[in-house]
Amino acid sequence: MARINCDKELYFIHIPKNAGTAFCNQFCNGKQIGHRPVIMFNDNIINKSIAIIRNPYDRLVSIYEYNKTKESYWHRHDGKNGKTKPPLMEYCMTHTFSEFVKHLVSGGFNNLKHPNNLHIKLQYYYIKPSIGKVRTQLIHYENLNEELSEILGKPVELQIQNKSDRQKTHWSEYYEVDNDNNNSTNNNSLKELVYQYYKYDFMIGGYSK
Repeated sequence: MARINCDKELYFIHIPKNAGTAFCNQFCNGKQIGHRPVIMFNDNIINKSIAIIRNPYDRLVSIYEYNKTKESYWHRHDGKNGKTKPPLMEYCMTHTFSEFVKHLVSGGFNNLKHPNNLHIKLQYYYIKPSIGKVRTQLIHYENLNEELSEILGKPVELQIQNKSDRQKTHWSEYYEVDNDNNNSTNNNSLKELVYQYYKYDFMIGGYSK
C-alpha cells in the first residue's frame, strides 16, 4: 500500500488489471506497491484506503489478453530487457477465451505451475478486512477520472500505461462465441460461469449480471 500524493490522508490498494500501475506512477510518486490485500495493514490505514474496481466480465478479458500481449509495462514474452514472462502466457497463447474461462472456474490454475496467481484472484480478496465489511472506498474503472477527481479534490486525467492488446472492440464480444462448441449464438453459459466465480466482485461493485 502507498500513501497517495494529495491533500488528504489516503492509501492506495492495487488490485491487478485495474489501472493501478498508472495510478501509482501519477499519484504515489512513481512507487509501485505490488498487489497486497488490506488484511496486511492496520485499521487506521484500512479506513483511509481506496481501490479501483472493475466489471469482472471486462477485467477477465483484460487478464486473458494481457497474457498474450507481446510486451507490456511489466512483462515481455521472451523475458528480456529485465522483464519476466506473463504468468499465464503459455496457456492464454494456446487456448481460446472460452477455454480460459472454463479452466479458471474448474480450478485448473490452482496448481504448482500457476501458484497463487495474483491476477485471477477475486477483487474482493484485496479489499476484505479480516473482520467486518469492506471499508475501502471504491472507484469504478468505468467512471475512473470523474470519481477520482471527486475523491482527490482535483481534476484527474489518468494516463493508462499497462494496457493489453485486445483483438475485439468491446469485452462483450468475447462472450458471444463459445469457441469450444462452434456456437455463434450468445453464450450466456460463459457469462454465468464468470458471474458465479466472481460473484462477490459483482456485488461489491454494483455490477449487473
